[in-house]
Amino acid sequence: VWSTTYQPTRREAELDRVRHGLGYTVFERTFAGLETSQTVFVPEIDSCELWLVRIENTTDRVRRLRLGSYLEWH
Repeated sequence: VWSTTYQPTRREAELDRVRHGLGYTVFERTFAGLETSQTVFVPEIDSCELWLVRIENTTDRVRRLRLGSYLEWH
């Protein structure tokens, strides 16, 4: 089990980078031959988040992945 962000799994990655822009944040991770990027957009006029997830297999192995989402209500 791994995550495109440090939370909720709290697993260390080979690369962990976070970039912020106006209305968005990009989480980039490399873990076990997978490069992931999760961009979270927060529209100025709506109370929502839009997620764009990219996963790239950088190995020669064929992989089967399941993608799910996790949300904590506060």
